[in-house]
Amino acid sequence: MPYADHVIYRKEEIMRLCAGKRVLHLGFIQHHDLYEKKIAENDWLHEKIAGIAKSVVGLDYLKEDVDIIHKKYGYECYYADVTDTSLMEHLEDKIGQFDVVVCGELIEHVANPGLMLKNIRTFLNSRGRLIVTTPNPWCYRRIRLMMAGCLEKSWLNKEHVAWYSYQTLCQILDRYGYKEVCYDFYRAENPYEEGIKAKIKKKLLGIIIREQRYLEDGLFFVAQKI
Repeated sequence: MPYADHVIYRKEEIMRLCAGKRVLHLGFIQHHDLYEKKIAENDWLHEKIAGIAKSVVGLDYLKEDVDIIHKKYGYECYYADVTDTSLMEHLEDKIGQFDVVVCGELIEHVANPGLMLKNIRTFLNSRGRLIVTTPNPWCYRRIRLMMAGCLEKSWLNKEHVAWYSYQTLCQILDRYGYKEVCYDFYRAENPYEEGIKAKIKKKLLGIIIREQRYLEDGLFFVAQKI
């Protein structure tokens, strides 16, 4: 079921669901050449999660960056390939289970998403939630670029190997032992200030775009294991 009455902003909603929880953050570095810039701008998602979660553990396949972040910033983080079953089983013995697993803007990078979903399932506790966010191929801005014949040049991450819709994401999650809790289409960034005015603006915008949410930037999906 979709969220009903407000616009979803990706980072804000992830933080809301992680507040006070024990969190596992997959692909937490978010590009090896960008995280230092994001830290300097106070815009690094992993740092934001760490600020509101009960605890957070990061996993990423960028081994050198994992080591740097651990030594320089003190975060608990480990090298991991989410499709390497033996490595993930070893990590589960080491770090245990979590209330929330964040898989943000990652599934579209993974060559074998089914194996990833199978491997991370055991990291969720019995009431745990898996958060999956992924770009929406049918968002308004991408459709405009596609019609102009410049999507590939203007807005396409060369590391992506797949696009997902609500139906295809439902299908792959169902095949690997998950069920939908809720979903919506997110806007990447929140242009509004914090506080009461921001909440009112978000609600009004939600009412305005309710019938066209499928044209927003990406898909925000929350699931639990069966």
